Amino acid sequence: MQSHPRRSPEEERGPIQEGVELTALNLWSSSTERMFTNMMEWSNALTSRGNQGQRVDLKRKPGATR
Repeated sequence: MQSHPRRSPEEERGPIQEGVELTALNLWSSSTERMFTNMMEWSNALTSRGNQGQRVDLKRKPGATR
């Protein structure tokens, strides 16, 4: 293993590469965040629908209405 002095030539042109990586990271995080919120909304809709179904079942239980 050799310890290179300060920076390799690839690291010298840092800011642009860093910016590209940052934009890629931002794009990725925003897309994953959107996906996550979509999943949350989907699960919320499912749970709310399930709760509504339970309420309907409770109302329609035989013997509940005399």
